[in-house]
Amino acid sequence: MRRKEGRKWMNLISLYLNYVFQKSTVIIFFVSILFMILSFIIIINPNFDMDFYQINPASFHEKYFMQSLFVLSIFNGILVTTISIIYMLQSNSFDALFLSYTKRSMLCISKIIAASILFLLLSIFEFVLLYGLPLILYPSFKMDRKALLTIAYIFSAMLFDFALSIVLVVWIPNIFSPMVILFLSIVKNMLSTSFQSIKDIGGEILPILCYKDGYISMQSIYITPIFSLLLFLVYFSIYNIKDIKIT
Repeated sequence: MRRKEGRKWMNLISLYLNYVFQKSTVIIFFVSILFMILSFIIIINPNFDMDFYQINPASFHEKYFMQSLFVLSIFNGILVTTISIIYMLQSNSFDALFLSYTKRSMLCISKIIAASILFLLLSIFEFVLLYGLPLILYPSFKMDRKALLTIAYIFSAMLFDFALSIVLVVWIPNIFSPMVILFLSIVKNMLSTSFQSIKDIGGEILPILCYKDGYISMQSIYITPIFSLLLFLVYFSIYNIKDIKIT
C-alpha cells in the first residue's frame, strides 16, 4: 500500500514537472537565463583594468555581486511569475482529471514539490554562474564553504515569491495577479538597493539578498521559510473549497 502511495506521489510530481516544461515555458526560461548570463558578463566586464583591480579588488567584487544580485532577483521574479501563470491558466482542467480519486491536498503538495525541485535546480545553476565568473576572471577572488549558503538564500527567496503568487492566483484567478507580485518584488529590490535603511529594515522580514564583508547573506533566512509555509497553508485552505471544473 505504501509503495502504491509513493508511486502515486512520484507520478503526480513528475506530471506537474512535465506540465511546467511546455514549449512556451522552455522558451521563456531559455531566454531569461540567456539574458541573465549576458547581464552577468556585462557587469563583470572581462576587459576590466587589471591595474585598478589590484589597487582595490574588494570594491570590484562588491560591485559585481551587488549588481548581479539585483539582476538575479528580477529574472527569478520572471521565472516564478511564469510558473504561477501556467498553474493558473491550465492546471484547473488538469487537476480535475485526478480529483475523483486523489485528495486535493495531494495535488497541492505535488504542485509545490514540483515547483520546489525546479527552483532548487535553478538555485544551484545560478550559484555556479554567480560565483563561477569571478573565480575565473578575478585573480584575488576566493570562495569558501560558507558561500554554499547562497543556494539556500536564492531558493528560499524564490519559494517565498512563489507562495505569494499562488495564493493570490487561487484567490483572484487573473493573469495580472502574479504580475502584481513580480512588480512588488522589483520595487522591493530597487528600494533596498538604493536605500540602506530600507535594506536593513526590510531585510529582517523579507527575502533580500545582500553582499557584505565578502559574503552573500539574507537576514530573514529563518523567518522567510515560516512565512512561505503559512502562505502554503492559506493556499491549501482556499484550494480545498474552490470549485474546480474541466474547462
